[in-house]
Amino acid sequence: MNKLSKNAILLLLCLLINVITSTFIYTYLLAFILDVSNNGIINVALFYLVVHLTMIVLSWIIAPMLKRFNKTSILRAGIVFKFLFVIMVVYLGADIAKHIYIVAICNGFSESMFWGASNPLQTIVNEKTSLTTYVSYFKTYGIIIGLTIPIIMGYYIDKIGLSVISIVMIFIVTTQLILSLFLNEKTDKNNTKTQYKEFVKEATTSFPQIKHIYKNQFIYGFYSNLSMIVLYYTFITFGSNVSLGIFSTISSILSIVVISIYNLKKEIWSKYIFSILCSIAVSASIITLAFYLNKITLILFYSFWQISNTVSETITSATRLNITKEESLKKYHVENITISEFILNFGRVTGEVLLLIMGIICNQTFDIVCLCIVAIIVAIYYIHTCYLNKNNADVTTSVKNKNH
Repeated sequence: MNKLSKNAILLLLCLLINVITSTFIYTYLLAFILDVSNNGIINVALFYLVVHLTMIVLSWIIAPMLKRFNKTSILRAGIVFKFLFVIMVVYLGADIAKHIYIVAICNGFSESMFWGASNPLQTIVNEKTSLTTYVSYFKTYGIIIGLTIPIIMGYYIDKIGLSVISIVMIFIVTTQLILSLFLNEKTDKNNTKTQYKEFVKEATTSFPQIKHIYKNQFIYGFYSNLSMIVLYYTFITFGSNVSLGIFSTISSILSIVVISIYNLKKEIWSKYIFSILCSIAVSASIITLAFYLNKITLILFYSFWQISNTVSETITSATRLNITKEESLKKYHVENITISEFILNFGRVTGEVLLLIMGIICNQTFDIVCLCIVAIIVAIYYIHTCYLNKNNADVTTSVKNKNH
């Protein structure tokens, strides 16, 4: 393996620490909000909704900054907002549900800046020869964190409370900020304007598949909200943070196994069959869960959903990367990321509005109807993802032929 540069190692450490903070926020903090508020699912839906609306607005503001200013400065700003977010969690304690909007906006600022800067930075700090090494290290250590941290964190939250772990998170985010101070990169002063119209015109001409990729991004955004249903049903069924940790660890193990099996299948039709079986399993398990919520149906739903999510996310990520393979589109990297993230977050917001309505109406029949609608959308998503998988294979072959 090629050695990583100092900047690549520092960015890798910042991203791995972010895996830990994301586990804390999107699993245990939201479970805490469910526990301390009467209308927990509404507050959780509001948290996600405000976070993603904030990210939609900020993505357009940050885009020109990514071209004009040093990306490491924007990354650090994102970490500072994460620091402020954790301070708020410690200070507010059980009153956090009363201030859900402010807390969510702060987290939205952090997510927008951190990911807006870290996505392009990963290609900047790595040479072409070291990028594979970088990705393999991130996947390896990310898996280790996914296997160990959720159970450890869940155990100690049950034993000593969320407030103590929140204080620990302050030190973890501080470490992340200190590491980011040593990051540096050269800013391209020659390309400081965002060119959305030019990008769309060029993309639709040289890469017509882009409209299907963006459509898939929207549906995937909606589909990703199943994680909120998983969190809600897991907490009300099992009622402990350790159980959430165990589920997260199982999630990591399933991801490793499934992606290994999927990658062994070379024929495109074998991948189709695998994806279709995933679609049927997760759609059926959602409908079953709607009518019969218990530990067995929840475990089945969780397992099928995690397997399906691993496969679909792999295909979706691969198709997004195809855009950057086109020589004529490489200079529009920021424009592509901005539009792609806008569409993804708009899909998330659509799903969160539906879940928010479910929480407000709080009627079992209405919940069943909504979950059946979700099951149909999941099926549509997998059909479209199968199409993209074939399309991705065709495009890859085309790109290779062009290179030869």
